[in-house]
Amino acid sequence: MMPMMGGMGFWIILVILLVVAFIAVMASQSQAESTSAKEKRKGISKSAREIADERLATGDISPEEHQEIRQRIQDQA
Repeated sequence: MMPMMGGMGFWIILVILLVVAFIAVMASQSQAESTSAKEKRKGISKSAREIADERLATGDISPEEHQEIRQRIQDQA
């Protein structure tokens, strides 16, 4: 009877470890939520002009591209 209990103990420990791993993964995913998603949920959104300004500041776009984007924004308004 003793060897069977040892085998059951292994499976119980394995199930507990899997549950703990699952909870840890779920917790880390919820903390990894992006700031923009949090801002959208709060109703905070950036205007197209603000996004273009940020992209220019970070070097994602050139000053010429920035000017073109701003012109398009102004034409749409």
